[in-house]
Amino acid sequence: SLVGSERCIRNRARTIKQGTNIMLDAMEKDVAERFENNLDDLYIDVAHTQNEQGAEELKQEIEKRYPQVKVRINPLSLSISCHIGPGSLAVAMAKKAK
Repeated sequence: SLVGSERCIRNRARTIKQGTNIMLDAMEKDVAERFENNLDDLYIDVAHTQNEQGAEELKQEIEKRYPQVKVRINPLSLSISCHIGPGSLAVAMAKKAK
């Protein structure tokens, strides 16, 4: 699931730092509540639109909090990127299939 995006809109993040903090807080909540702190079965992806440096910085912050999880970086799809524009960042989390 894409975490933080609804909270960013609701809380009106005005800066990348504010948006990043909202996403990181949402991740902590999801890890505890949705994934029951089971990080062994978790994928985390950082997605971006023309913002590789920001994506790498976000990846490093996530890896500090969850060192046992491999974080991947991918570009956002064109269908999303065209609506939110360049410089965007997102985080996706999903359980590994069994």
